[in-house]
Amino acid sequence: MKKIMSLLTLASLVWLVTACQPANDEQPQPEQTISEEEAAELVETAMGSNTEGMSAEAENAAAMAAGSYDSNGNALVDCGETNDTTLSYNRNLPNGYVNYTNDIQWTLECNQLNVPVQMQYVGDASGGFETYRSMGSFTALTAFDLSGIAPAQPEYVINGLYTFDGTVQGKGVGIGSSQLEGTYTLTLEITAENVTFDKDAFEITGGTATFVLTVSVDDGVPVTIEGSIEFLGNGDATVVINGETFDIDL
Repeated sequence: MKKIMSLLTLASLVWLVTACQPANDEQPQPEQTISEEEAAELVETAMGSNTEGMSAEAENAAAMAAGSYDSNGNALVDCGETNDTTLSYNRNLPNGYVNYTNDIQWTLECNQLNVPVQMQYVGDASGGFETYRSMGSFTALTAFDLSGIAPAQPEYVINGLYTFDGTVQGKGVGIGSSQLEGTYTLTLEITAENVTFDKDAFEITGGTATFVLTVSVDDGVPVTIEGSIEFLGNGDATVVINGETFDIDL
């Protein structure tokens, strides 16, 4: 009888210990690594004029500024008033497309003589794109200050923040020199610092930016990467990540 009771007690203890142990059905996700090359290409994707990136928003802001004053520098809109503009953009590319809608608010600021001196630009865009290397969908928020409005000044100077949220699906390593393979979910915050924009050539010609990229691949664990950007003009820029430099196209 004592032996039976001991066995029952032992069985009860085994059940109790087993019942108290947490379920271990879900294995922890392995920590991911994103190469510098992949990160640089994601930055390039979120900066490009063909993906409604930061360079496209610089063009939009410059276009708004250029239409806000005449050749003598006189304001064509009311100074200090916020204007609403919606851009709908659909374009076929040689290897894809880009389409987006951008709700823009812009305000022209003037001096005491009613002469424009600065413009505030806020954009809220969403859309999709496909290039020969990747495809994706996004939302983008822009908050730029443009100075250099006076006609005598050859360049606008842009300072502010551009944020790209979305997914980018790579078409495979080696396709069009791509480093992207898989589906990347990312948030990229770019802080523009004295980025110059030529009024005649209508393109970015210089300046710098810093960025913070948070990205995961195929729903894995997100990683955060920081770096810097230098604008070289002629649609070119360099990205520096962990001391490595990469050439990108805008």
